[in-house]
Amino acid sequence: MHLIELGYHKDLTRAAFIIEILTQIFQQGKEFDTPAETVLATRFEQLVQLVTMIGDKGELPIAMALASVVVTPQIVMAFCFKIYGASYLHNLLQPLLKPLLENPSMSFEVDPARIDTKDYINENRNNVVTFQQNFATMC
Repeated sequence: MHLIELGYHKDLTRAAFIIEILTQIFQQGKEFDTPAETVLATRFEQLVQLVTMIGDKGELPIAMALASVVVTPQIVMAFCFKIYGASYLHNLLQPLLKPLLENPSMSFEVDPARIDTKDYINENRNNVVTFQQNFATMC
C-alpha cells in the first residue's frame, strides 16, 4: 500500500520509478504475504518439526505421546501424521524392500508342506535370515 501511495507522488520521476518497479514485480507474479500469514506459516512449520522430531532410537516421541493421550475423534493432527509418517516409512523401508521387488524369484517359504522342492528350504532360510539382519540394521 505504501508503494502505491508513492506512485502518486508529486515528483514525477519518483512516481514513474515506483510504478516501473511495481509493474516488474507484478509481471513476475510475486505475491505479498501479510505478516499474519507469514507468522502463521512459520508457527505451523515449527509445530510440524516439533511433532515429527525423531528421538534417539528413531521413534517419534511427541507424536506417540499425543496419540496415546488424545481421543481418536479429537486427533486434529491426523493429516499431518499421515503425510509425514508415510514419508518417514517410505524412506525407512524403501532400501529394504527394493531388492525384493527387483528380484521376485527370491523365496522366503520355509514350510516343507508349502514348497514343492525340499532342496530350496536351506536357501530360503538364508534369505529369511539375511532379510531379518538387514531389517535389524536399518532400525
